[in-house]
Amino acid sequence: IARRQRQMCIRDRVIDTLLMVNNYRDREQDARSGKRTLVVRLGERAGQRLYLLSGFAAAALCLGLWGDGRTWAALLPLLYLPPHVAAWRRMIRIGRGRELNAVLGATSRNILLFGLLLTLGLLL
Repeated sequence: IARRQRQMCIRDRVIDTLLMVNNYRDREQDARSGKRTLVVRLGERAGQRLYLLSGFAAAALCLGLWGDGRTWAALLPLLYLPPHVAAWRRMIRIGRGRELNAVLGATSRNILLFGLLLTLGLLL
């Protein structure tokens, strides 16, 4: 993948986590109002998996930066994975309702962490 396309793919995957948890939280209301989000179409469990996989995909795509000689940019974003998995576990434990707003906040924080780690890695 060209460098610019890879960077856009990384950015898109990490931002997808925020969209996924938002759609997961709103899935029942979205279904009632006829919205056809991925979580509505594919179901609750698929939404949980897509959330987790989106974060892992963002970190995995960073590993491609190693080939460009950007070792730190490839490795530092892996530190994002433990808080991402913790947010995913919390999302599953809560399941539904307004309590998922805390997971939305944690996901936002994790996106910031990911961005800072990747930026630091690119600067080193």
